Amino acid sequence: MTTDLPEVTGSPIWLRKMRTLFRRLDSCGHGYLMIDDLLDIGTTIFNIYPKMLSYKYDELVKTLVYLWYQVLCTHVSRQLATTMNINENTFIDNLLKAFHNDFYQYFNEKFIIPLFVAMDQDDDNYITSTEFQTLMIAWKSIPKDCELLFRYYSDKNNKLNKENFQKIFIDYFMSDNINSNIIKLWGPLINYKRAEDYGPIDCGPVWEGKIRTMYRRLDINETMKLKCHDLLQIGQFLIQRAHLDRRRADAVMRAMLNIWVKFLAIDKNGIRQETLEPGFVLLRTHQQGVPLISRELVLPGGFYPVSPSFTVRDVTTELSEPRSTSFRTEM
Repeated sequence: MTTDLPEVTGSPIWLRKMRTLFRRLDSCGHGYLMIDDLLDIGTTIFNIYPKMLSYKYDELVKTLVYLWYQVLCTHVSRQLATTMNINENTFIDNLLKAFHNDFYQYFNEKFIIPLFVAMDQDDDNYITSTEFQTLMIAWKSIPKDCELLFRYYSDKNNKLNKENFQKIFIDYFMSDNINSNIIKLWGPLINYKRAEDYGPIDCGPVWEGKIRTMYRRLDINETMKLKCHDLLQIGQFLIQRAHLDRRRADAVMRAMLNIWVKFLAIDKNGIRQETLEPGFVLLRTHQQGVPLISRELVLPGGFYPVSPSFTVRDVTTELSEPRSTSFRTEM
């Protein structure tokens, strides 16, 4: 029996699901994916089933390789894709393009069915609870939700057939039904906006007020001079307050350093600054075309140091009328 495939439109619900999937696959919290992250799925399964038949092993690896080279990393050549890393936006854009092309047609043939065949260890066209949970946990899914979904879709013999296995993957990867019981398979959906979702920003008095407020809050020592140490102190506060593990703590500190080095401590000529005064942060940024923070900052673990109401664009154009010119984003 063939399962009908819904059309992938890139709706807000679908975007949230794919962003959630990206965060789950990015288990190290680097903010990007590499082919190693997908191959880690196969490694996890092989560790559970070390005596897996060779053809099943080949099917699984072939599926993961296909997913990387022909679905997720199609914006570069195959040779470059081997060492390429992709961020969240690229992940979603390439996945959406793939669904509008061959991946939609071969979704069952090259993705779902090979996974089913690889996990069906006894070749009875059914998957047991252990096999299903092994696969989904390798995909960084939520163990409790895996168990609940299996109970819901399994038959009276406590086994999952190929048709229901397809429904689970098709629903998550293609459907935009917010009421589906499969929607949280990889955890609660991430809900945030990217910089381009806010539209253009007018650099008038309101914008200046936000920048001044941000500067005063970053200047925790009230010296009216901002240093890299001030941002690191904020990072340390977040780490201690949330009791973060080492991986997340490193990601927070790396993000703080990234803000300082790439966006704050640089003038229009690209010269690094040791300290920042309010005039430098506020006036020179939009008057002299200094590159600004280009995206809303979302740290691993769900921290949002930048308020959703404050988002600045990536702009390097010289502006002659700083208080009336709107910024437009080209992402």
